[in-house]
Amino acid sequence: MAAWKSLTTAQRSKLKADLKRALAKRGVTPVDILLEPSGLPGRYRLYVTAEDFRRLDYSERLALVSSALGEAWKRADQLRLTLQFAQAPDEIPAPTRKRPTRARPSTAARARKRTA
Repeated sequence: MAAWKSLTTAQRSKLKADLKRALAKRGVTPVDILLEPSGLPGRYRLYVTAEDFRRLDYSERLALVSSALGEAWKRADQLRLTLQFAQAPDEIPAPTRKRPTRARPSTAARARKRTA
C-alpha cells in the first residue's frame, strides 16, 4: 500500500470550505472546522463545532457531518480521517495547564552540594 502524503495548507483549506458549504446546505451555520494531524502521515482528526449541534443528539450530529462529507469530499479524502468529532461550543473542554516540571539536579551536583 502506498504511503499517504500530508495535505498542503491550500488543500486543507479547500476541504474545510467544501465541508462548510455542505453543512450550510443542511442549515448548520456558522461552523468552525479543525483538521488536525493525527500523528500518521496524511491522516487527520476532524473537529466540527457549531451552535446548531446543541439541539441534536451526538449520533444525529455525526450523521449530519458524515452525509455532508459524502457530498463535499472525494472518497480518498474521507479515508484520510481517523476521527470525526462534532460538538457544540460549550462542550469544548477547557485547556488544562500543566505545571512546569523542575529538572532535578544531577547526582554529581547533589554530591558536590553535600561536600561543600
